[in-house]
Amino acid sequence: MKRPPNRLTISVLVLVLTASGLVGSEGIKTHAAGTARLSSRGPSLTIIFRGLMALRQDREEHTLGVGILLAPEHEFTMQVLEKSAQGISTYSIPTDQLMSSKGDTWLAAIADQGSGVTYYQNGIFDRKKGLGDTRDFRWLIDLEGEEFYGHKLATDRQHMGVEVKFSKGEFYAKTTTRPLERRVGDKTFEYFGRAAQEIATDVFLEGGDFVLTSQASGKEILRLKEKPDTTYELVFNNNPPPMQHSELGTNHFQYYYEFFPMPKSEWYEFRIVSPAAVQNGLKGRNLNVVEFAHPLKTDEIPCMPVGSGGGPGGG
Repeated sequence: MKRPPNRLTISVLVLVLTASGLVGSEGIKTHAAGTARLSSRGPSLTIIFRGLMALRQDREEHTLGVGILLAPEHEFTMQVLEKSAQGISTYSIPTDQLMSSKGDTWLAAIADQGSGVTYYQNGIFDRKKGLGDTRDFRWLIDLEGEEFYGHKLATDRQHMGVEVKFSKGEFYAKTTTRPLERRVGDKTFEYFGRAAQEIATDVFLEGGDFVLTSQASGKEILRLKEKPDTTYELVFNNNPPPMQHSELGTNHFQYYYEFFPMPKSEWYEFRIVSPAAVQNGLKGRNLNVVEFAHPLKTDEIPCMPVGSGGGPGGG
């Protein structure tokens, strides 16, 4: 396995925030299907966000912050996968190095891809009916949007780790969960639909390197360069270690309420829609209008990312 230069070692996970505003329907820029790509051969780099993280948009700066949620039994990692004709090599950084950066902001520099952050939306979207482009950003759970609380939420930044800040890039849903049910407090579970399980953005390195820099120290954390016939995946992950996931129960969503503090009676809980539930009243819903991708084949509720800022006064 190829060993990377020291400056390329790094590992992190993600939670999202930016001091000014949040991701929601207001102020969102959208790109429809058929948007021109910057390279005929596709992106050189795909950046993937997976696990417990919250995404917040600064509406004035048109930036997106991705911050790590500090949650029990969850392991924060960042891994680089380099794919070429010679095979796939991977490298990452120890978790303790990541955690020592708590409170820092990592600035992501992307060359020659326009200005400002955009969010992919295309055509009709109806979560309950299963209607929507598989990449549509609206699969992301927006806690401040109309589907949830509908107003700006208070936050406790003590439960946020490193923030990764983007000033460019189009963000989209890379994979979704299976259909879910949800309830608030101790009320009855009701059908909800699918939610984004991974959020991603593509980078074209022909215009310049991708660089990640510590705002606190000014030091370069990571640099990825274009190489002939080579593509990268940069995966920010915040999940329990694989062997522990099934032992922790399914309601990892509860850890968001450390960051968004509120009475327990207002907490949402999710579960996978069971075959019995489908037979007892969900047959009329179209759960498979389009073909979705799922990175994990499991009956456990995944650690889903969330956004905030769609409600009145958000941002």
